[in-house]
Amino acid sequence: MGMTSPIRRGLRIAVVEGAWATVHSTLTTGAFLTGFALFLGSNDIQLAVISAVPLLAQVFQIPGAWLAVRFNRRKRQVAWFSVFGRILWLVAVLIPLIGGDRWVERFLVVYAVSSVAMNLSAPAWMEWMSDLVPGELRGRYFGRRNRVLAAVTMLVSLGGGRILDASNAREHEYTGYVVIAVIATAAALAAFVCILLQPDVPGRHPRKPRRSVSWLAPLRHLRYGQVLAFYMYWLFAVGLA
Repeated sequence: MGMTSPIRRGLRIAVVEGAWATVHSTLTTGAFLTGFALFLGSNDIQLAVISAVPLLAQVFQIPGAWLAVRFNRRKRQVAWFSVFGRILWLVAVLIPLIGGDRWVERFLVVYAVSSVAMNLSAPAWMEWMSDLVPGELRGRYFGRRNRVLAAVTMLVSLGGGRILDASNAREHEYTGYVVIAVIATAAALAAFVCILLQPDVPGRHPRKPRRSVSWLAPLRHLRYGQVLAFYMYWLFAVGLA
């Protein structure tokens, strides 16, 4: 099946948007997140809570899915929730400038709000992409897109590490995290612009399905239940590790 010009354009933009979003996520998760949490003075329990926040916030994907179905404004939902969630990282990094001695607690609040906002955007993005990418091309398209994002992750990780090494060598560790936060925020704004440029194709799903269909049907699906059980077991094992 041939693709229309708006769909082709949307698929190209989705790769660019994903690259910018990956710049932000790489610089605000993993080693960079842990390093900044340690810089703030986090203890082991606080580090565990910080690690759990993104997983706990995933429960907000349920109201996020309801918003996508109820209002059918996927582009707006993805754009505004995602950019709000991402730019909060700059707010989080500026916390030491406020003063006081409760840096970790303040960071946790901002980080939790950011994670909630990002999860409110996730269901609308997944539905949007499922409508945008033709079914027969999904494997090929996302495989190519993921290769680009993996390359971006590797390059940005190395670059961010060099920035921190340079700032640590000058005994200005905090400056390194501020620079990284500014770069991440710029990437978030670039991703926001890409989302606004991406076409929103008509959805294939009813706007107001019955509540029983929205909430109970997935739980009655055998294969869905099997995947859910495996995923819960996987997260339990990885969380302990």
